[in-house]
Amino acid sequence: MRKSRRTGKKRDMQRKHLLFLMIFLTVLLIVLLSVRGFAYADESIDNNRVKLYRSITIYAGDSLENLSTTYMTPEYADPMSYAKEVAFINHMNSDDKLIPGNHLIIPYYTDLQ
Repeated sequence: MRKSRRTGKKRDMQRKHLLFLMIFLTVLLIVLLSVRGFAYADESIDNNRVKLYRSITIYAGDSLENLSTTYMTPEYADPMSYAKEVAFINHMNSDDKLIPGNHLIIPYYTDLQ
């Protein structure tokens, strides 16, 4: 009688562990599939475009705003958002002045070859 009680408790524990493991693996699988879906969400916009960077020389009279209208690609909402990204990439504050002869790194999108 004692032996059957022990084996019954042991089986119950094994079932609980198995149930816990199955629930854990199911949740893990759901999370992994969700993350994978988010990782590819931006690619649905245009798989043939890549973001690149180039260096440009600053000339007298240049500003982030007029450089934005010259170099901005359609992926940006407006010249101001492009100017903000250029400032961020080049570690600039909003009150920093562009100095002729210096260089800026600017982003742009292009088609994959």
